[in-house]
Amino acid sequence: MPQVIEKWSILHPKAYLTSLQWHHDNASAHKAALTMDFIAENGIKLIPHPAYSPDLAPCDFFLFPKLKKKIKGVHFNSAEEARLAYNEALQDLTKEDWENCFESWYRRMDLCIQSSGIYFEKL
Repeated sequence: MPQVIEKWSILHPKAYLTSLQWHHDNASAHKAALTMDFIAENGIKLIPHPAYSPDLAPCDFFLFPKLKKKIKGVHFNSAEEARLAYNEALQDLTKEDWENCFESWYRRMDLCIQSSGIYFEKL
């Protein structure tokens, strides 16, 4: 997480960390004391997310499927080769892809609110 914050600070040098909003899916690793302490110490706003709701997590409904589709069936000879392939797949995502992702995320959150938190497998 500190690496993400460092990169964000470089891209937005005049912004304050307190203006940063962080979203994660409440998985136990994301709720670890070290992570939560970092968020609190830096005044980062945590966006609420219901536990076990992959229908609302952009990585689950957008990013991971896109990467899997791009990398499916490819065999790597090293961890570095895999890292480079995934990095290339990430770089191939367009501005329009990301805009569609976030439009879908907002739509999904709205549906969740309207339905009092019912889980949606397919939207």
